[in-house]
Amino acid sequence: MKWLIFWLVGAVGSAAAEVRPNVLLMFLDNVGYSDLACYGNAEVLTPRMDQLAAEGVRCTSFYVVSPGCTPSRGALLTGRHPLRNGLLHQLSAEENWSGVGLPLRERLLPQYLKTAGYNTACFGKWNIGFAVGSRPTERGFDTFLGHRSGNIHYFAHTYHGERDMVRGTRRVKLEGYSTDVFADAACDFIRARSEDAEPWLVYLPFNAPHYVSTVNTAPGETPQWQVPEAVLERYDWPQGDTVEKHRYLAVLSAIDDAVGRVLDALEDTDQRGETLVMLISDMGAILRPTHGLGVASNAPYRSGAPFVYEGGVRVPAIFRWPGHLPEGRVCDEMLSTLDVVPLCLGVAGVEMPGDRVLDGRDPLSALRGEAASPHEEMVFAYGRDRALRRGPWKIVREGGKADWQLYDLGADAAETRDVAAEQPQIVEEMTARFERWEDEVKKDASEPVKFVKGPTLALAGDSTMAHYWTPVKGKPDQTGWGQMLPEFCKPGVRVVDEAVSGASSKSFREAGYWERVLAAQPDYVLIQFGHNDEPNKGDRATDPATTYSENLRRYIGETRQVGATPVLITPVARRTTVEGKLTSSLGPYVEAMKAVGAEMAVPVVDLHAASFALVEQLSAKQAQALMAPGPEDLSHFNEEGARLMARLVVQGLEAQVPGLADWLMLESPTPEPGPFHLERSVVSQGYDGQTCWVHARAGAIPGAQPRVVLTLQKLLLTGSDVFFALNDTRTSDLGQSWSPIREHGDTLGRREEPGGVILAACDFTPQWHAATGRLLGIGHTVRYLNDRVIHDRRRETAYSVFDAKSGAWSRWRTLDMPDEAKFFSAGAGCVQRVDRADGDLLLPIYFKGKDDPYYRVTVLRCGFDGETLNFREQGNELALESGRGVYEPSLTFCGGTYYLTLRNDRAGYVTVSQDGLNFGPIQKWCWDDGEDLGTYNTQSHWITHGDRLWLAYTRRGAHNDHVFRHRAPLFMAEVDRETLRVRRATEVILAPEMGARLGNFGVCDVSPTETWVTVTEWMQGLPPHHVLKPGHPLGADNRVWATKIHWQAPATAP
Repeated sequence: MKWLIFWLVGAVGSAAAEVRPNVLLMFLDNVGYSDLACYGNAEVLTPRMDQLAAEGVRCTSFYVVSPGCTPSRGALLTGRHPLRNGLLHQLSAEENWSGVGLPLRERLLPQYLKTAGYNTACFGKWNIGFAVGSRPTERGFDTFLGHRSGNIHYFAHTYHGERDMVRGTRRVKLEGYSTDVFADAACDFIRARSEDAEPWLVYLPFNAPHYVSTVNTAPGETPQWQVPEAVLERYDWPQGDTVEKHRYLAVLSAIDDAVGRVLDALEDTDQRGETLVMLISDMGAILRPTHGLGVASNAPYRSGAPFVYEGGVRVPAIFRWPGHLPEGRVCDEMLSTLDVVPLCLGVAGVEMPGDRVLDGRDPLSALRGEAASPHEEMVFAYGRDRALRRGPWKIVREGGKADWQLYDLGADAAETRDVAAEQPQIVEEMTARFERWEDEVKKDASEPVKFVKGPTLALAGDSTMAHYWTPVKGKPDQTGWGQMLPEFCKPGVRVVDEAVSGASSKSFREAGYWERVLAAQPDYVLIQFGHNDEPNKGDRATDPATTYSENLRRYIGETRQVGATPVLITPVARRTTVEGKLTSSLGPYVEAMKAVGAEMAVPVVDLHAASFALVEQLSAKQAQALMAPGPEDLSHFNEEGARLMARLVVQGLEAQVPGLADWLMLESPTPEPGPFHLERSVVSQGYDGQTCWVHARAGAIPGAQPRVVLTLQKLLLTGSDVFFALNDTRTSDLGQSWSPIREHGDTLGRREEPGGVILAACDFTPQWHAATGRLLGIGHTVRYLNDRVIHDRRRETAYSVFDAKSGAWSRWRTLDMPDEAKFFSAGAGCVQRVDRADGDLLLPIYFKGKDDPYYRVTVLRCGFDGETLNFREQGNELALESGRGVYEPSLTFCGGTYYLTLRNDRAGYVTVSQDGLNFGPIQKWCWDDGEDLGTYNTQSHWITHGDRLWLAYTRRGAHNDHVFRHRAPLFMAEVDRETLRVRRATEVILAPEMGARLGNFGVCDVSPTETWVTVTEWMQGLPPHHVLKPGHPLGADNRVWATKIHWQAPATAP
């Protein structure tokens, strides 16, 4: 049994609980008000749900505000009305597969609870959008097993002919009755976490008893409620009952069994007393006949889903929390699913959000009987139907009609008598209230995401392209690149992967798979064969010059006959070496495919060449370690390897198939837009393979039209941190044009010391010094011998002054320090400084004595008179006895507080100060849900705008294991200034990963409305191949990026 965890509850909706309970939220699908025995159904067998009601609170006036599967779920998980959260309609099949659905600005219950340390899981029906960025594991759930769509076959798990069961983000093939599959997964999760100190959230949205239709039945199969025969046999059916009703009641009993098993898991693991359990229906039962099915379940109320009469919106709801909620209580207060988020935030000790309106209210006091409903009124909407209830009165408007109906629920709960004509004053008053509410909602509403149906891509090929529905024995991570292709498709694109293991261009047709490709009604067909066409493949083999080419021609012709566009993909390269050199036996098939493509005017994506080049860049050994699903497998891929292959395919498609390019993306969408938009520009591109540009950092000279000076220097690729003289390039038109890059060898170049030692200045950051009107660049020194860095070398803080009038840099000098032994190695390279109003600089440095094992960080106060930088005083020292210590600190001032970020070999850290000199203890950089940010052994910098703060950083966990120290992409995300955590939902990419790491970077405020982040692609890679050759298959080409952050409003003074 886990320990009870005490939590300080501040200004939250409920201060009732001193413990953070587990949360079990079970959401039933289309269960009507009178479907359960505890709600009056004398025919159904639901003993476990009845027992739950007896042990907790049963609600009689509990509502969903939108009686549709999709909007009901959006409202439940956000606590915001569908007219506010932007999701009022039911998702179509295409939207379920690849639509955004619920706008990405919306925050979900698990995202809130993760800030309080909750482990989160969802098992069941998602139905609010499954585009990349919208999937459960991207919206707060650590674990997901369920289906994307609104309803699936209970046994086959199909929807519109597609298998629709997903674990995480991967579609999988599972056996079993869906109700049991989801309940068993929840039981496993609950049992596995019984000894955890952290609480958990399990969201269990069953797909049953949603009606069954032809979209999720096999051809010729009768649409009927599906249930295990053993459950069906429990009932002694009365004479004359319909078959539909027989099966429907049995489905409810099957759900009851599943609910019982989940509750037993709590009991068996001693978690019953510390778990808040909720059981709610997503809407009333659907009454209109659908494919011959119709069951009346909402008595005594009128109508049913998807209408806003009581039968559609009033639902069963049961709450149990031992010791906190009374047993056997009936609650008649008006509550809704909107209240679930505030309830959970209250019991978890999470503050209500300050950046958005929640329509829900904490219902705990009402559930206890200590207070009336927290709602004076409640608004309902679905499609064009609207309703508002206030007290006993309810107005209803159907389908956008002008006239409102009025019902007195106190006297006529079944809404049988419209009294609008008799009570015009009440109608007028309530209509005015609805209109005021609607106007208020518009101020905070998310913009609905308009879905545009995209093309269907069908894939025909072999195991390297295939989707693996079940794990391969001994290689559970084996993944085909076709399985990863949807990661690079925009919302609206459908990918149908019919590729199959072992297929050749001959056997694929013979086994009947080609017919399935054409049956998908594709817009594009991607065709890749070759591996299994080789001579050693028995009766699958083909001859590249004859049968292989003929097969390709036939595939192309038949693709065009159905109005689709064929695209040829050359077979991916194997990671096979001979005497240490990468080799390939697929050449004849690659050349034959190219020839057929040229002959028939078909675009060809040369995946073979691109994958061969990528393996060469990484080295076959390194590529095998990163990409292979098993140590001996030289042909197939793990998930990361498959993602890289899919990325190469997408790059080729963008170049070769213009009509498809607009539907593809190499980056994930931005989860939550910030108060800015980004514009990427390239200052320079290309390198000679011997040296490359690094350390691109900008300094702005203020004026009506700011001038920007960008400093950078050459790196010797065959060395380690071997830098040449500093250079610069300049722009006076905000980056529309740049001057030629110019070396300043006379003032910013290398110098020679005795013994052949070469001294250089590097890691240089220019920044405007307002008090003197000078651009002051600060970095540090480095020493070389024979183009090798001298270890245990002396390091000084170096600086130079740029004269804006003459355009010249002063000869770099070093800062004199008070204790040379203590500050033997002391530099301000790669740092951000803060200039005080009196002209003094607060300059962070990292330093150590000659024999010290660890670097420490401190902030210096320095004077600057326009020419000379002088030490004045030192702040406290920050230390960490790990790796090389702490180093490369960056400082900013925001909202009256100084913030310092610093680097360690294993993690990034942050601390704060009120005076800019004396800082508190450092804490590790984390996401707002408490998870490690993943930044390490690389610098991070601040982006400050008004009283808001962002961090720029690189991190692991971004599908970037092939990049040296995970130093790409370069990200930006907002920092919560109170908790010093990074808000995951705000992360955006400043500079993309294209196969190379991104070097040390800079941040420059060019104007009150524009901030630039500058960085270069550093063309050294993973060992053993340190030097990346020109022509990198992922696109890296030593770009000098200048990403411009255009702010919506100008910055105010700090």
